[in-house]
Amino acid sequence: MPYLSGRLESVSEVNAELRKYIPDGLQSVLESLYFDCALSANAVHFAALKTLVDDSQILFGTDFPFGPKRQIAETVSGLNGLELPHQTMQQIEHDNVFSLFSGLKSRILASKNLVGKSD
Repeated sequence: MPYLSGRLESVSEVNAELRKYIPDGLQSVLESLYFDCALSANAVHFAALKTLVDDSQILFGTDFPFGPKRQIAETVSGLNGLELPHQTMQQIEHDNVFSLFSGLKSRILASKNLVGKSD
């Protein structure tokens, strides 16, 4: 999607009906979104993505359960191959989703504390 943003912006500029819904332009809408790295954990896609959003808007994703198992492995190895700074990897792997869904981290931690406990 990010590598198409310029073309889509051009289309929205000449389509008055579409422009009613995005008066500030498509670019401003795209810059407010979060993107996952499913099928795009490679240098070309990440370069395009990083021109659109900062690290805080990139999420780990694999398209599981719809994608094949190899796709998960390719996403992980692709991310590792980008040699991103440790802090950026932490953001992508979990910090960003925890800030997007504020109660998620506490629920995960609470569920981990319940595992293995018996009544």
